[in-house]
Amino acid sequence: VFMGEVDNAGSPYEYKYWRMGVDSFRTGSKDVYKINNAWWINHTIRSLVTSKEIGSVAAKLLNTKEVRLWHDQAINKPGLNDPNAKNVNSGNIGWHQDYAFWTISNTSNMCTAWIPLIDVNEDSGCLRTIVGSHKWGLVPDSAAFFDKDLEKLKGRFSLHGNEWVDDANIMKAGQIVFHHALTFHGSGPNISHLDRMAIAVHMMPQDCAYSPGHGFHHNLKDLGPNAKEGDLFAGPLFPTLYKED
Repeated sequence: VFMGEVDNAGSPYEYKYWRMGVDSFRTGSKDVYKINNAWWINHTIRSLVTSKEIGSVAAKLLNTKEVRLWHDQAINKPGLNDPNAKNVNSGNIGWHQDYAFWTISNTSNMCTAWIPLIDVNEDSGCLRTIVGSHKWGLVPDSAAFFDKDLEKLKGRFSLHGNEWVDDANIMKAGQIVFHHALTFHGSGPNISHLDRMAIAVHMMPQDCAYSPGHGFHHNLKDLGPNAKEGDLFAGPLFPTLYKED
C-alpha cells in the first residue's frame, strides 16, 4: 500500500493523501503517514478489516446487534533508529479522541480495533491510551491527532478527568486492542530501527446515522449529494462485519 501498489484498478478513498504517503515512504520521511480506506486497494487489508471475529467483539463492546465499518487506516511510523531521540517530537501522534473527527455521526458509541504489524513497545512508539477517559465525554478541541506536543496536550485535556493514567499497549504483532471512540490515545516517537506499521479498524453500531451541523468528515460524501439527517451510514462503502442471526 505504501509503495503505491494496488490489487485492483481502484484507488483509496483520499487519493491525494495516499500519494503523499507513498511519496513519504519512497523518500524516507520520518514523519507519520496514514491511508484511510486502504481496504479499497488491498485484498489482505480488506479481509482483516471486514473480519467477522473483530466485528463480533465490537458488537459486544458496543451492545449492538450489528457492526459496520466506519473506515480503516493503514498507519506507518518510521523508525528513527536513535535510542537518544526519546524527546524528539517527530513521529508523535497527539492525544486525541476519535469521535472529535466523527461528529457527523449521531452517536459516540463507536470503537476501534488497533492491530500492530510488528511487535511494539514504548521504544517503537506503541499506542498509548488514557485509562477511563472514555467517561469524560467529548472534550473541546480534542481532534489533536496532528499536534505533536504530548505534554502540552496532556496539560490541557487532563483537566477534564479525575486523573491521567497513561497505559502503554505493549503488544505482539497481530494482537488486537479495542478502545472507545471517546478514549484519549496517542503515541510517542519510534526510536527503534523498524517502521511501526499498524492497521486501525474503526467501527459503528447498526443505528449510526448522519447528524448535520457538526462539522465535516469525508464519509459524508459517501451518502451522496442529498444526504439528510438520519440517513444510515450503510451500504457497500460501509460493509457489515457482524450481524446477529
